Amino acid sequence: MDTQTFLAGIQDADADKRFAAWRAASDVPPSVIPQLGKLAGSPNPGVAKAAREALTTMTHGVGKDPRAANRAAVVRGLIELTGAAYSLPVRVHAFRLLSNIAGEDSVAAIAREIHNPDLREEV
Repeated sequence: MDTQTFLAGIQDADADKRFAAWRAASDVPPSVIPQLGKLAGSPNPGVAKAAREALTTMTHGVGKDPRAANRAAVVRGLIELTGAAYSLPVRVHAFRLLSNIAGEDSVAAIAREIHNPDLREEV
């Protein structure tokens, strides 16, 4: 599935199409993660859920194999979602997903939020 079709599916008014898109998230490049982060903060609950589930699907897709080709790119994308440009619920979700796949090389980037009272328990 190409990126545009995927993102259109995540935002579709039809719940079945959103579900099909998020289930296919492992087939799209990790470069789509920033857009998913924005959509995960959508005021539309169906779109927000589809985007969060897509992030989870991508994480689980690379989490099965520590040598997965896209694993490092997914980690980098999720670390980007922990930044202040994203809503707090999206940042929390990203930290929780990182706990599944981030390695020692990600500790410094993750630890930068340890003093943030809203995120401290997630870091």
